[in-house]
Amino acid sequence: MQQPSVTRRALKALCAVLLFAPASASAAESARAASTLPEIVVTATKTAEDPFFVPSSIETVSPAEIEREVAGNTPELLEKVPGVSVEGSGAWEAAPIIRGFSGTRTLVLVDGEQENNLWAGRDPLSPFIGMADIERIEVLKGPASVLYGSDALGGVINFITKKPDYARNDTWQFSPEAS
Repeated sequence: MQQPSVTRRALKALCAVLLFAPASASAAESARAASTLPEIVVTATKTAEDPFFVPSSIETVSPAEIEREVAGNTPELLEKVPGVSVEGSGAWEAAPIIRGFSGTRTLVLVDGEQENNLWAGRDPLSPFIGMADIERIEVLKGPASVLYGSDALGGVINFITKKPDYARNDTWQFSPEAS
């Protein structure tokens, strides 16, 4: 006689589980959709990949952060990145410092190409990179000499510029900038 009551209890428990299971699955799916972040791709290893899989400390300054900041030039923008400071005053004399390494120990790239060239007489941060031209900034902290050479002992700063927006043949496009 006890077997029917045990079977009824098991049947009631199974019905309750089946009744509430779809609600919890849809709640989990909506929570997963709400927490979806925009995809970020970095080029710290000279290939585009997810920053989660890069075995180095990386800071990325996104386009939204660049627009939100009230920086007049690139050195002021770099000052806001944790672990990075800028030595010198003004855009013409600025030299970035990553974790205490400066000068020829910090590599500055523009679209993956080396920017600083001390033999040419230029300081590492070129004032010719306009704030309106920068899409994002990637800062790789720590030694990266294996990939980038001896100049990357302290780290690498890579300025990724915006891609050109080609218009039709009969139009001109301008974007003003002032600092």
